[in-house]
Amino acid sequence: MTNQADLTRLALRALEEAVAEARYGLVERKWGHRLALTWLRRAGVAQTWQAKDFWQRPADQPDEHRG
Repeated sequence: MTNQADLTRLALRALEEAVAEARYGLVERKWGHRLALTWLRRAGVAQTWQAKDFWQRPADQPDEHRG
């Protein structure tokens, strides 16, 4: 059975992968990122402003990374 700590680790891992991808170029926002951010916010691990900031960053990437 999966507990809250397991879900939190999975959410953090999903976002860590997005950060790693961002080092090499454009990161496509995915529903899994949104789900991870929502979980972290509701679990009290992240504040709303942190989740919004993380979600907005891919949209703020420079044009040279856009297809």
